[in-house]
Amino acid sequence: MQTWDVVVLGAGVAGLAAAYEFGKKGKRALLIEKSAEPGGALHATKVKSFFVDDFYHHVFPRDTQTIKMCKDLGVIIDWKYVTTAFFEKGKFHRLTKPQDLFTFKLLSLRNKIALARFMLKLKLIRDSDYPKYDEISAKEFLLKYSNQQTYERFFRPLLQSKFGGDLSRISAAWLIERIKWRSERNLKGEKLGYIRGGFQVLTGAMVDKIKEHGGRVELNATVKGIKLEKNSVSVRYNNEEIIASTLVSTLPPRILTQFVSLPKDYAKKLESLEYQGACCVLVGLSKPLTPHYWTNILEPAYFGATIEQTNFTDAANYEGDHLVYLASYPDRNNNVWNMTEEEAGKAYLADMQRIFGEQEVRWHKVFRLQASGLIYHMGILKNIVPVQTPISNLFVAGMFNSYPERSIDRSVVLAQEIVNSVVNNEAP
Repeated sequence: MQTWDVVVLGAGVAGLAAAYEFGKKGKRALLIEKSAEPGGALHATKVKSFFVDDFYHHVFPRDTQTIKMCKDLGVIIDWKYVTTAFFEKGKFHRLTKPQDLFTFKLLSLRNKIALARFMLKLKLIRDSDYPKYDEISAKEFLLKYSNQQTYERFFRPLLQSKFGGDLSRISAAWLIERIKWRSERNLKGEKLGYIRGGFQVLTGAMVDKIKEHGGRVELNATVKGIKLEKNSVSVRYNNEEIIASTLVSTLPPRILTQFVSLPKDYAKKLESLEYQGACCVLVGLSKPLTPHYWTNILEPAYFGATIEQTNFTDAANYEGDHLVYLASYPDRNNNVWNMTEEEAGKAYLADMQRIFGEQEVRWHKVFRLQASGLIYHMGILKNIVPVQTPISNLFVAGMFNSYPERSIDRSVVLAQEIVNSVVNNEAP
């Protein structure tokens, strides 16, 4: 029976980051992942001779820990100012730079002033203020600090696209954090980063470094049982059993509770969290679809936005194909979940052709994930748990303790919190 310092369950970004950070501290970590490849939501698929991210990702300038980790790993982030627009009735309405608001035709002068006033309000809100807005709805907050027309014309379509039928339950705390992320702009626009070669370059570098530090990554590994003692944990997976001092789980809570008995009040918090799904149809086109990186669609369609990867990175990286994500977040009642991949692809492509005109589609891929993020409903804060569980040698990291929004950087920070807590508690 092998002995490890730490066992980490799940090789998404939180699990990879935890195993990587433990290795830096001299701790041998065994990472167990049921899939054939690491990465979780950062998974990439090979198309022709290149890899493409299943879902669109980017790095924000405020993602300090992710940026530092990339630097430490020798992973290059390419930075670029990107353009954003809204599309309605055959026209693009650009809203990339602060000065674009003056020519933004979807809002009247009165509503532009209301939007500007709202944005100024956000600048006064500090991170420590989020709990005050947790039980206030996003709609109530928007109506209070902008106006009805700005809400209906500008904000409601975006919230509808993101949360569907759950729109009315969304917390103002989530809204504030989300807009702050996307509104850090200067006169050049919004600056975003993308991992050179795709995000699988980052996950691959993390796996390599985990192994270099004496750790191991077990893929195609199914957990059969977990036994937690006061100072040790044993884990059975496939046909092996190992022993470690600490267990870190990045699994969805409903899976963890199948193996570990948690206090009722704690388990109830985890089980109360609701998840939203994501569906992205990635399309390879013969020419650009739009002149923008991100376009919000203000008319009925299966997708709520297009994210044109090759308006960020060069199409030459993809054999000349122009890559576009048709992005959506269907709620649990959406018929997208009952479609076959072929049916979903046809539906999304039909809407693309209807909205933007006939396009030459070279290929497409359908990616669906039923738990891509939390539904940040009002009052969710009381059910967000810390990384330390009531069991002394069990830690958890994932969307279920990310607040008021989830992100790659937040997953990295949670992993660092766990490692620091374990190492500091062991210090003499």
